[in-house]
Amino acid sequence: YICPVSKIEQLTGLNFFQNVPAATAAVLKQKIDPILAAQTVGSGTVTNLTVAYPLTYMTGNLTVNGTLALGPDSLITTNTSGTTNYKITLGPNATVTRLNSGMVNGAVEKQFTSATSFTFPVGTPDGYSPVTANLTALGINPSSLTVTPRNITHPNSFDPAFTLKRYWTLTESGDLTANLIFKYLDTDVPVGVSESSLALHKFDSVFTLITGVSVDTNANTVSTTTPVNSFSDWTLIRPMNPVNDLTVSGRVTIPRGGTTGVRNATVTFTDQQSGAIRTTVTDALGNYNFGSITSGTTFTATVTARGLVFPSRSIQVFSNLVNEDFSGQRRVLGARTEGDY
Repeated sequence: YICPVSKIEQLTGLNFFQNVPAATAAVLKQKIDPILAAQTVGSGTVTNLTVAYPLTYMTGNLTVNGTLALGPDSLITTNTSGTTNYKITLGPNATVTRLNSGMVNGAVEKQFTSATSFTFPVGTPDGYSPVTANLTALGINPSSLTVTPRNITHPNSFDPAFTLKRYWTLTESGDLTANLIFKYLDTDVPVGVSESSLALHKFDSVFTLITGVSVDTNANTVSTTTPVNSFSDWTLIRPMNPVNDLTVSGRVTIPRGGTTGVRNATVTFTDQQSGAIRTTVTDALGNYNFGSITSGTTFTATVTARGLVFPSRSIQVFSNLVNEDFSGQRRVLGARTEGDY
């Protein structure tokens, strides 16, 4: 039921655009705007696919062997619920053209029969975040690589406050080696965090810091300069700095009409991996402080003080920690409680 304004005028007797110059109004009255509603694309194999709609939903896996043309502001999402159940597969000779912010919100697989370069036209509704794979070797011919973007902080991040709010899942079929370029958005960087403090990590059960990386904070790109041949989840996180520069501090207290600091209490941190032991003694207000701690270290913390008992606990250090307080209770000796310290 799309029609020009001139048809509405004919049916209603109304006159639109009265304050617009007559020549301009005549053009506008004959204009028919395109349909802006969502469309769907079914499963199968096609030579070429042109997507001009602002929103296109996939209803099955689709293979394109010729050209995938993404029109202005077009967004292909993987299904009607917005999850990534379906995939667009691009054959060995397939190419992609895109205008403005045209992109695929979901999984894109590219098949390779030679060591070539390809940019995966992926993104999420908040922006375009492509991945480029510059293949340096093809161990099995053919092989493929699938890229899926996600605009959330990686759920397994060891330091969520200093993690990019975006990650990419890369899945390999066959055997290929490539240099990778990831492009992120300014809004992906957590508020108050410097981009230059973040480093590329790969997650495969645990996070691994990737060395041989170039970061361009102006272009919002991070590139591997050493080819990689293992693929899983990739994101930017403030690295677990090997430099011993972190601190943990707090107070040792006992409830007494408020919170009273315990003087000369012994605080012990035992490294759960190496077994190394650190000790310090609280000051007159019950304060303690440990410095020169390596990021990523996990300690068992215990406190001892005359006439008091304190529960031990595990403390994992990825950033400077304050207010790591310990509250004690009076020690019970037989039928009585030991006196005030």
